[in-house]
Amino acid sequence: MARTYKIVLLSLLFFTFFYLSNFLILSDFTGSTNPLSSLYIHYWFHEQFLINYRELGFVKRGLIGSMLNTNFNNYIFLSKMYSLTIIVLIVILFSLIVVRSKFSKEHFNYIMLFSLSPFFFQNLGFEFGRLDQISVLFSVLVTYLIISKKKIFLIEIVAPFLILIHELIFFTFVNFLIYMQFSIKRPNLNKYYVIIMSLIVLGFLFLFGGIENDIYLQTKEKYKFIEIYFNKGHVESAMIFWKEILVFENYINILRHLFSILLFVISVSYFLKQFKINYQTLFYIMLFTVLFIIPVDHSRALSFFLINMVFLIIININLNNKSINLPNFKYKYFLIILLGPIGTSTAFPVMGVLKRIFF
Repeated sequence: MARTYKIVLLSLLFFTFFYLSNFLILSDFTGSTNPLSSLYIHYWFHEQFLINYRELGFVKRGLIGSMLNTNFNNYIFLSKMYSLTIIVLIVILFSLIVVRSKFSKEHFNYIMLFSLSPFFFQNLGFEFGRLDQISVLFSVLVTYLIISKKKIFLIEIVAPFLILIHELIFFTFVNFLIYMQFSIKRPNLNKYYVIIMSLIVLGFLFLFGGIENDIYLQTKEKYKFIEIYFNKGHVESAMIFWKEILVFENYINILRHLFSILLFVISVSYFLKQFKINYQTLFYIMLFTVLFIIPVDHSRALSFFLINMVFLIIININLNNKSINLPNFKYKYFLIILLGPIGTSTAFPVMGVLKRIFF
């Protein structure tokens, strides 16, 4: 028992070191002109922290900017601290899950391998600063609370309002929470509150989450994100990049997205084999599939799906003592460390980082 505990601690130290090193490398070398300067957030993610209710009215993605009271003088520091705090909490909670869980040796090896793969911690570093990364934090928090047999009531209360941070949280975390509520047989009142309140918040964003014309005219020169997020309808703005990738010159991007979709289909097939097929399961898959139809960040959606699937497997192992049938790849499965489409700018980020370092 003591030896097993020691192995667990050493493994946790290893993946923590591995993650932190990759986090610094990926966040600095995948777009920064000054490597190893400080925590780097791509401008595409960064400016979203300036969206707020004070200046723009009730708009989508405005909750964090309003809570942090961001402006051009403080948003760089506040956004980095906010993002770093989220990732540190994810690391701590996931470590506690691994320590508390009753894994077989095979299950433990796969969980550790997944944590080191590009689909999980490396992806968080590669896309450091995205507003919807809080979805992973709440998914891992729910997983920790459930396997620790603690109440998730407060999470259920808060969950619908997380959609105000980023509307995709409805498809990732809230979807995950609803599925878990049915799986662990939460009271009907709790389940229907999350479903109905989430739809109300999503509906309000869809109907009123745009921007008034006079405010648009006043701010379109001030903020770069105005033209992208608020000059078009919600669905149209989400699909704005489809016309750019569906041209022959961008065939590599098309192949990358097709590869992500193929892996999603394979992952869904595996998911359906491991979990009971019912209305809740089909609804869960259907909501995730929306992310592969409207937005073009297919690899990011795939990462969310895989992360949540691993959390569901961990919960299933701990609550039901169920042995999950894992693929038998032998040594070849270590290729997962190097391969896997993550992020939105490249299909093989680790290879891209190595290229930047050496060439």
